[in-house]
Amino acid sequence: MPPFLETYNPSVLSIPGYFVLAMIPHDWAINVASQGRISTWDNRNPRNTDMKAKLKARLPAESYAKYERLEACHANSIESFPLFSAVTMLATLRG
Repeated sequence: MPPFLETYNPSVLSIPGYFVLAMIPHDWAINVASQGRISTWDNRNPRNTDMKAKLKARLPAESYAKYERLEACHANSIESFPLFSAVTMLATLRG
């Protein structure tokens, strides 16, 4: 049986790795917003206009700022994901 990295291209395997790394700030943000009680997080309507206002009123200012920074980090990572995937696939095809 050939070794794992000989059957799969490591650069292609970096695509799911990037996605996992992009999801970590979102998971951390939910943990900050729910104050460690993830089972209480209501994710039925995450883009509700009231949600951020209620969250801002409920959390201390420092925690809310941390939540917003983590969500911005997650959004930036997800926005870059198609570019990262395309460049990785093109490099794989050329090499």
